[in-house]
Amino acid sequence: MSQVLLAGPLGEVTKSVLSEAAFLFCDELSEGAAPLEARLVEATITFEGATPGRITLRLPWHVACEAAANLLGAEPGDDDVEANAHAAVGELLNMISGSALERWFGSGSQWSLGLPSVSEREGRLPSSAPRGELVALAIDDARIELEASLGSVT
Repeated sequence: MSQVLLAGPLGEVTKSVLSEAAFLFCDELSEGAAPLEARLVEATITFEGATPGRITLRLPWHVACEAAANLLGAEPGDDDVEANAHAAVGELLNMISGSALERWFGSGSQWSLGLPSVSEREGRLPSSAPRGELVALAIDDARIELEASLGSVT
């Protein structure tokens, strides 16, 4: 698998999973879109297979809360929403990763996913020093980013 093959399927799978599972609809990021400085939620998952690697999802806090509300069938201001935002982002990354791996390696290949690791921080999108192939999308006017890296995950 070449680096060029990573972005297309990852973007397609992300759009599909976010719209079907969390009712979050992604658009292509417009050229010249302004960087985003915000409270971010970042989830990373590793995978092992013919080629090991990792996939990271970064999105603004308010999008993580919207995803949690939609997954829970709750209103954005409900008490459970913020408490479940990290879990929601981790679960969405898990779904995205499984579908992307099947697209990259084929349905007959063997691979395994680790558990998502989720954290929160103040940060900037686009990432200033990506280590892999980046996919940038927009949900409403909010920038989100996925990064796929191949190779050792140490």
